[in-house]
Amino acid sequence: MYFKYCSTFYSTAEGDIGPVTEALLLYREAHQLIEDIHEARELGAIRKLRAQLRATELRVIDDLFLRKLPAGAADELADVLMSRHEKVSTLITSNRGLDDLAKLLGDMVIVAPLIDRLMHHGHLLKFDGKSWRLKEAAARIAKASVARVGEFDQATVGDF
Repeated sequence: MYFKYCSTFYSTAEGDIGPVTEALLLYREAHQLIEDIHEARELGAIRKLRAQLRATELRVIDDLFLRKLPAGAADELADVLMSRHEKVSTLITSNRGLDDLAKLLGDMVIVAPLIDRLMHHGHLLKFDGKSWRLKEAAARIAKASVARVGEFDQATVGDF
């Protein structure tokens, strides 16, 4: 299931669920979350941000490793996940496997406890095959092609 948070509304693959408050669900792409943490640290607001990150019932960290994360990201990610462990839920999406974490974060000392905490009460859902976006795009193209062929056939029959 894919969750998306926009303003005060969230939806799933099955359809819109309805309005929710930020206290229940907070969505961030991984690179944006790391940028938010760095910015809060620079502005002296890191304690406030950490409290918000711990208080949210469901934290969605989307597209982990879709973009290269900056230096220090492993520590920041570890801080977020460790503070939430066994208290509230965290959902992470990534197109990379657990085996890639050490290479991508660059610090096995941090990665081992991260994986341990993620998998302690967590569930790993692995999806193989074509992406849903590619499947849907292919279906739209096929449908449009059939419609155009039908228009051509009727135009040709009308000429006779």
